Amino acid sequence: MTSLAPYLRVKKQLANAVLEIIKLHPSRMTPDELLLLSEKVDATPRFNYSKRRSNTYTRVNDFLRLAGLVPVETEG
Repeated sequence: MTSLAPYLRVKKQLANAVLEIIKLHPSRMTPDELLLLSEKVDATPRFNYSKRRSNTYTRVNDFLRLAGLVPVETEG
């Protein structure tokens, strides 16, 4: 994709966003890194018309909280 990015016109921003996600993807991911990548992936639909994704930042965050992998935020 890196070699195609300079030639893209319509989806260039999407390609750049995906390349950033790929660069940030570690081989072993912590819960915080997974949430960061989930936020970035959530930003990509603005480049597409797809509304079919089911694993969003909110769902990933809820799962990690239920599994006790990220602390529960409290007000105060």
